[in-house]
Parts: sequence; structure tokens; C-alpha cells
Amino acid sequence: MNIRLLRIASMFLDHVSMIFIMMIPMILIFGIVMVYILLIKGTFILSAGSMAIASLPFMIYFLKDSYRGKSVAKRIVGLQVVDRSSLKPANSLQCFVRNLTIPFWLIEVFICLLSPRIRLGDLLANTKVIISEKEDIKSIWPEIKKTKVSKLTILIVLVGALYCYGLSSIYLYFLPYY
Repeated sequence: MNIRLLRIASMFLDHVSMIFIMMIPMILIFGIVMVYILLIKGTFILSAGSMAIASLPFMIYFLKDSYRGKSVAKRIVGLQVVDRSSLKPANSLQCFVRNLTIPFWLIEVFICLLSPRIRLGDLLANTKVIISEKEDIKSIWPEIKKTKVSKLTILIVLVGALYCYGLSSIYLYFLPYY
């Protein structure tokens, strides 16, 4: 099958699945933050900090390819994110960096139509996508269970929180006050 079609299918499946996976934690966290703000400040005024906390489930999205360079969707369609130089599976930091462009998803889809192996995030992370063996989606669970928290993981989460804070600040700047 054409890598361009596989890539678009993978992006769509990843996007839809991540939205469903993130929605429950996001709604719960956002609800808790809003109740806290209401109890402490007596109002529902949003701050960039509260929006950044509520958007922490996006870390799942940013790290979705961290297990051998294969998200759930990439396992289904048979793709893998690899380092452009070594052709080894991309590491967690590379996967995080390449997915920081997710807020610009529509632009990324357009770029994938033009260049199926490398999107904007791949340029930033020195990665590319290659065709690999299809896998059962259950194959990710043993890898998730083996995950250990490292200094790099903590750094990625902190940078991700700052990134979400920055995006939230920009969003709130343009949000009209009623």
C-alpha cells in the first residue's frame, strides 16, 4: 500500500483514538481545576496555569510513539518512527519533540500529503516514518508495563507542561471576554 495513504490513515486513527483516550482525564482534571478555582477565588475565571494543568493529558498524545516508535495506529497500519541517521526506533525525546506540532494537526496532514515520510515534527526531531510489520494493538501493553520513570521522563513532562502553559496563554490572550 502507498505510504502516503498509510501515513494519513495512521494520523487520523491516532488523532481520533487520542482524543477519546484523553477526553476522560481531561474532563476530570478540568472539572477539578474549575471547582478549585470556584472555591478559592469564587469565580470561574480561567488562568493559563489552570488550563495547562487541565491539558496535561496531552502528554499522552505527545508521547504516543514512544514505544519502539509505534503508536497504536502505527502498529495497526504497519508504520514506525525511526531516527533519520541510524534508522533505529526513535527515542522518547524524539517522539516528544516530533509530536509538539500536534496543535497544528491540519498543517501536518497537508505536509504529509506532499511529503509522506517526513512532516514538520519529523524535521524538528530528526526522524522519519518507515513501513514496518503490522502488530496487534495489545502488543503495546507489555511495553507500557515495563516503563520506568527516569530523569528524562520528568524533564519531558516539565517541558510538556510549560509548552501547554504557553499554548494556553496564547489561547487566553485571543479568547474574547464576555
